[in-house]
Amino acid sequence: MFFYFAKGWSGELITQIYIAIEISVINKQNGMVLIKEAKEISAMIASLIKLRKGCVREDSANYKI
Repeated sequence: MFFYFAKGWSGELITQIYIAIEISVINKQNGMVLIKEAKEISAMIASLIKLRKGCVREDSANYKI
């Protein structure tokens, strides 16, 4: 569940960076670099979510008694 929160927060970060560019808190060039990095991290989190969905199943135990 944490991955879903992290992905949402990365989207929120991107929005906040766009706002910071618009109100001239950061310059556009630096802001676009930050947005690119945030999008890359968001894609990584999405990949982790996809990976975890496929790996939830556990193999059955093979106990030798």
